[in-house]
Amino acid sequence: MNGGRSSTAAGSTAAPASSSWARTRYVLINTYLYSVYGQHAGNAHAKDPAVARHRHRWLDTLVTHNQIEAVVALGGLANTAFHTWRNDPSSTPYNGAYEHILHPTYPTAPQAPAPTRRPP
Repeated sequence: MNGGRSSTAAGSTAAPASSSWARTRYVLINTYLYSVYGQHAGNAHAKDPAVARHRHRWLDTLVTHNQIEAVVALGGLANTAFHTWRNDPSSTPYNGAYEHILHPTYPTAPQAPAPTRRPP
């Protein structure tokens, strides 16, 4: 969590103070506590119960202590993680908006359709 400061998805560039983005509080979390390289590495733990329990604690804490209005899942792993948490009967209820979008790296991913795939 960035304490309400503005940043980009990469967390490196501040937005101009005049933008509405700079006045918005947000949090970015990763599907995993650690970085994984490639879809295969992420898929290997997509439904790992120990990883899910840990992630569920993050999400439960965020929802319990904040007014979360919307969640945007970037990519298939984030989508799986969100629905695994939301469908767990012991998780904190979340009734806000939800949207799953393609991960920003999707155009260079092997699963992208060949006509739209870009070199990395």
